Amino acid sequence: MRHCTECGAAMREGYVIDDGAEYYCTDVCLHENYLSFEWEEMYENEVGYWTEWPEDELDAPQILPEDYPLPPTRQLNTTELAVLRGMLP
Repeated sequence: MRHCTECGAAMREGYVIDDGAEYYCTDVCLHENYLSFEWEEMYENEVGYWTEWPEDELDAPQILPEDYPLPPTRQLNTTELAVLRGMLP
């Protein structure tokens, strides 16, 4: 399920910007972020468009960043820091 970048509403139809980098559910949400002439320019350049998503696609599971957490980090020791700073070969 896609959600509006501006208000967070679940979307069955709406504006798509930059291959899904942003979604807007209504004209109001779109124009909170883009002026009319900016939208027209994006549309003409095929950077933005309006669409409806098929019903079967709406319920497909979405992969979220929290599903793939970053690996644990560790502190570097003194030798590793010196190498990174170019003090040791």
